[in-house]
Amino acid sequence: LYSNSLNRRHNMVGIAAEVSVSIAPGKTGEITCKTGSGLYVTPAKAKDQELSIPKGSIVIINDIKDHVFFVEPCDDPL
Repeated sequence: LYSNSLNRRHNMVGIAAEVSVSIAPGKTGEITCKTGSGLYVTPAKAKDQELSIPKGSIVIINDIKDHVFFVEPCDDPL
């Protein structure tokens, strides 16, 4: 079960999500993204640790480390 969950999370790299709790520089916020089974809410940090990303922003998931998703703002809003 853990292996399947981990694989699903890593399949999320490269998809868009919405910031549901603002991400302050160097701090953890929260993102929400749609998956085949519904909404997925998870802790997130900005890939650029000096960046602030406000609630409601669309981001792209770049990496996942220790159950934290690293994101960057989406230059082309959906």
